[in-house]
Amino acid sequence: MLVGFNRSAALRFSFLMYIPVSLGTMVFSVGDVVGNEAFSGQIILLLVAFIGAIIATYFALIWFIDIMKSGNLKYFAFYCFIVGAAVFFFL
Repeated sequence: MLVGFNRSAALRFSFLMYIPVSLGTMVFSVGDVVGNEAFSGQIILLLVAFIGAIIATYFALIWFIDIMKSGNLKYFAFYCFIVGAAVFFFL
């Protein structure tokens, strides 16, 4: 936004910058998963988890984009505080 993007363009640009990182992580992780000896016995569970993660990510992105478009970040800040506190507490 410092270079003149409006809020919507900055949000779209940041998500587009994330796509190569996400895909690269997935590509490099496939070898670890397939190379695991327990992979063949759990392929159905892994596929169900993968599909569930895609669905959850889709709805989380829709929710986050709506929050960013409205400009009301206090709910997102509250969410980040709760998740951060939980991670700090459980680790």
